[in-house]
Amino acid sequence: MSLSSCKGGIESVIAGGYCVGCGACSIGDSNLAIRENGFGLYQAELIFSSRIDPVASNICPFSSEKNEDDLGGALYGNDSKFDARIGYYKDIYAGHVAEGQYRKDGSSGGLVSWVLTQLFAEGDIDGVIHVGSTGRRGELFEYRLSETLDEIVGNSKSRYYPVHMDDVLRQVKLRKKRYAFVGVPCFVKAVRLLAEHD
Repeated sequence: MSLSSCKGGIESVIAGGYCVGCGACSIGDSNLAIRENGFGLYQAELIFSSRIDPVASNICPFSSEKNEDDLGGALYGNDSKFDARIGYYKDIYAGHVAEGQYRKDGSSGGLVSWVLTQLFAEGDIDGVIHVGSTGRRGELFEYRLSETLDEIVGNSKSRYYPVHMDDVLRQVKLRKKRYAFVGVPCFVKAVRLLAEHD
Protein backbone atom coordinates (compact mmCIF):
# COMPACT_ATOMS: atom_id res chain seq x y z
CA MET A 1 0.00 0.00 0.00
CA SER A 2 3.02 2.26 0.24
CA LEU A 3 3.15 5.16 -2.14
CA SER A 4 6.58 6.34 -3.23
CA SER A 5 7.45 9.92 -2.36
CA CYS A 6 8.02 12.58 -4.98
CA LYS A 7 11.76 13.06 -5.53
CA GLY A 8 12.84 16.66 -5.15
CA GLY A 9 10.63 17.44 -2.16
CA ILE A 10 7.58 19.61 -1.97
CA GLU A 11 9.00 21.92 -4.64
CA SER A 12 8.60 19.08 -7.17
CA VAL A 13 5.10 18.32 -5.89
CA ILE A 14 4.02 21.93 -6.42
CA ALA A 15 5.83 22.41 -9.75
CA GLY A 16 4.50 19.11 -11.10
CA GLY A 17 0.90 19.94 -10.23
CA TYR A 18 0.63 17.01 -7.79
CA CYS A 19 -0.33 19.15 -4.79
CA VAL A 20 -3.88 18.46 -3.59
CA GLY A 21 -3.97 21.61 -1.44
CA CYS A 22 -4.50 19.91 1.92
CA GLY A 23 -2.72 22.78 3.69
CA ALA A 24 -0.57 20.80 6.14
CA CYS A 25 2.64 22.21 4.63
CA SER A 26 1.55 25.77 5.38
CA ILE A 27 1.33 24.88 9.07
CA GLY A 28 4.99 23.80 8.97
CA ASP A 29 6.16 26.72 6.81
CA SER A 30 4.44 30.12 6.98
CA ASN A 31 6.04 30.96 3.61
CA LEU A 32 3.44 28.66 2.00
CA ALA A 33 -0.24 29.45 1.56
CA ILE A 34 -3.09 27.50 0.04
CA ARG A 35 -4.70 29.26 -2.91
CA GLU A 36 -7.42 28.32 -5.37
CA ASN A 37 -6.13 27.81 -8.91
CA GLY A 38 -7.93 28.54 -12.19
CA PHE A 39 -9.61 25.12 -12.09
CA GLY A 40 -11.18 25.68 -8.66
CA LEU A 41 -8.69 23.36 -6.92
CA TYR A 42 -6.44 24.26 -4.01
CA GLN A 43 -2.65 24.19 -4.25
CA ALA A 44 0.29 25.33 -2.14
CA GLU A 45 1.98 28.52 -3.26
CA LEU A 46 5.07 30.44 -2.08
CA ILE A 47 4.09 33.84 -0.73
CA PHE A 48 7.13 35.54 0.85
CA SER A 49 10.37 34.20 -0.59
CA SER A 50 11.72 31.62 -2.99
CA ARG A 51 12.91 29.29 -0.21
CA ILE A 52 10.74 26.55 1.28
CA ASP A 53 11.53 25.21 4.75
CA PRO A 54 12.58 21.52 4.52
CA VAL A 55 9.98 20.77 7.23
CA ALA A 56 7.27 21.30 4.60
CA SER A 57 8.65 18.42 2.52
CA ASN A 58 8.52 16.15 5.58
CA ILE A 59 4.86 17.06 6.21
CA CYS A 60 3.62 16.84 2.60
CA PRO A 61 2.01 13.42 2.04
CA PHE A 62 3.54 13.22 -1.45
CA SER A 63 7.12 14.25 -0.67
CA SER A 64 7.73 12.84 2.80
CA GLU A 65 10.34 10.10 3.11
CA LYS A 66 7.85 8.22 5.30
CA ASN A 67 5.18 6.13 3.64
CA GLU A 68 1.91 4.72 4.95
CA ASP A 69 3.54 1.48 6.11
CA ASP A 70 6.12 3.44 8.13
CA LEU A 71 3.36 5.42 9.86
CA GLY A 72 1.16 2.35 10.36
CA GLY A 73 4.04 0.30 11.76
CA ALA A 74 4.90 2.94 14.35
CA LEU A 75 1.26 3.19 15.45
CA TYR A 76 -0.01 -0.37 15.14
CA GLY A 77 2.95 -2.64 14.42
CA ASN A 78 3.17 -4.23 17.88
CA ASP A 79 -0.37 -5.59 18.08
CA SER A 80 -1.73 -5.86 14.53
CA LYS A 81 -1.59 -8.05 11.47
CA PHE A 82 0.04 -6.83 8.27
CA ASP A 83 -0.81 -7.40 4.63
CA ALA A 84 1.18 -5.65 1.89
CA ARG A 85 -2.05 -4.86 0.02
CA ILE A 86 -3.83 -3.05 2.86
CA GLY A 87 -1.24 -2.35 5.55
CA TYR A 88 -1.77 -2.90 9.30
CA TYR A 89 -5.12 -4.09 10.64
CA LYS A 90 -6.68 -5.90 13.59
CA ASP A 91 -9.60 -7.59 11.82
CA ILE A 92 -11.74 -6.80 8.81
CA TYR A 93 -15.51 -6.37 9.04
CA ALA A 94 -18.40 -5.10 6.95
CA GLY A 95 -21.44 -3.60 8.60
CA HIS A 96 -23.80 -0.74 9.18
CA VAL A 97 -25.40 1.01 12.16
CA ALA A 98 -28.75 -0.43 13.20
CA GLU A 99 -29.78 2.27 15.71
CA GLY A 100 -31.29 5.67 15.05
CA GLN A 101 -30.87 7.53 11.77
CA TYR A 102 -27.12 6.94 11.39
CA ARG A 103 -27.41 4.61 8.42
CA LYS A 104 -29.94 6.79 6.61
CA ASP A 105 -28.22 10.11 7.37
CA GLY A 106 -24.62 8.94 6.97
CA SER A 107 -22.45 7.44 4.28
CA SER A 108 -21.37 3.82 3.92
CA GLY A 109 -23.64 2.56 6.68
CA GLY A 110 -23.15 5.47 9.08
CA LEU A 111 -20.33 3.78 11.01
CA VAL A 112 -17.95 6.75 11.18
CA SER A 113 -20.68 9.09 12.42
CA TRP A 114 -21.79 6.57 15.04
CA VAL A 115 -18.23 5.96 16.29
CA LEU A 116 -17.60 9.72 16.50
CA THR A 117 -20.76 10.33 18.54
CA GLN A 118 -19.86 7.46 20.88
CA LEU A 119 -16.32 8.80 21.40
CA PHE A 120 -17.77 12.26 22.10
CA ALA A 121 -20.47 10.97 24.47
CA GLU A 122 -17.89 8.94 26.43
CA GLY A 123 -15.60 11.98 26.75
CA ASP A 124 -12.78 10.40 24.74
CA ILE A 125 -12.70 13.36 22.32
CA ASP A 126 -13.64 17.03 22.64
CA GLY A 127 -14.65 17.40 19.02
CA VAL A 128 -14.25 16.33 15.42
CA ILE A 129 -12.35 17.85 12.50
CA HIS A 130 -14.35 17.01 9.37
CA VAL A 131 -15.87 18.46 6.23
CA GLY A 132 -19.22 20.22 6.58
CA SER A 133 -21.42 22.73 4.84
CA THR A 134 -20.27 26.36 4.77
CA GLY A 135 -23.73 27.83 4.45
CA ARG A 136 -22.21 30.29 1.97
CA ARG A 137 -22.78 30.70 -1.76
CA GLY A 138 -19.90 29.80 -4.06
CA GLU A 139 -18.08 27.55 -1.60
CA LEU A 140 -20.23 24.63 -0.54
CA PHE A 141 -18.02 22.75 1.94
CA GLU A 142 -14.99 23.28 4.17
CA TYR A 143 -13.16 21.61 7.03
CA ARG A 144 -14.94 22.45 10.27
CA LEU A 145 -14.55 21.89 14.00
CA SER A 146 -17.58 20.22 15.54
CA GLU A 147 -17.63 20.47 19.31
CA THR A 148 -21.24 19.49 20.10
CA LEU A 149 -23.19 16.34 19.37
CA ASP A 150 -25.54 18.28 17.08
CA GLU A 151 -22.59 19.63 15.08
CA ILE A 152 -21.01 16.19 14.76
CA VAL A 153 -24.26 14.67 13.50
CA GLY A 154 -25.05 17.70 11.33
CA ASN A 155 -21.72 17.41 9.51
CA SER A 156 -22.00 13.67 8.84
CA LYS A 157 -21.81 12.18 5.31
CA SER A 158 -18.92 12.06 2.88
CA ARG A 159 -18.30 15.12 0.75
CA TYR A 160 -15.80 14.84 -2.08
CA TYR A 161 -15.21 18.50 -2.79
CA PRO A 162 -12.08 20.68 -3.00
CA VAL A 163 -11.19 21.59 0.60
CA HIS A 164 -8.13 22.48 2.64
CA MET A 165 -7.59 21.97 6.34
CA ASP A 166 -4.98 24.61 7.25
CA ASP A 167 -7.48 27.06 8.77
CA VAL A 168 -8.92 24.51 11.23
CA LEU A 169 -5.48 23.09 12.03
CA ARG A 170 -4.35 26.58 13.07
CA GLN A 171 -7.39 26.80 15.37
CA VAL A 172 -6.66 23.36 16.85
CA LYS A 173 -3.07 24.38 17.66
CA LEU A 174 -4.42 27.18 19.87
CA ARG A 175 -6.70 24.86 21.83
CA LYS A 176 -5.85 22.23 24.41
CA LYS A 177 -8.45 19.76 23.20
CA ARG A 178 -8.58 16.26 21.70
CA TYR A 179 -10.06 15.87 18.23
CA ALA A 180 -10.87 12.98 15.95
CA PHE A 181 -9.92 13.68 12.34
CA VAL A 182 -11.89 12.48 9.30
CA GLY A 183 -10.46 12.74 5.81
CA VAL A 184 -9.31 11.10 2.62
CA PRO A 185 -6.11 9.02 2.96
CA CYS A 186 -3.62 11.68 1.80
CA PHE A 187 -5.11 14.22 4.25
CA VAL A 188 -4.92 11.65 7.07
CA LYS A 189 -1.28 10.97 6.18
CA ALA A 190 -0.53 14.70 6.19
CA VAL A 191 -2.10 15.09 9.66
CA ARG A 192 -0.04 12.15 10.97
CA LEU A 193 3.15 13.65 9.54
CA LEU A 194 2.27 17.06 10.98
CA ALA A 195 1.60 15.50 14.40
CA GLU A 196 5.04 13.87 14.33
CA HIS A 197 6.61 17.25 13.56
CA ASP A 198 4.49 19.28 16.00
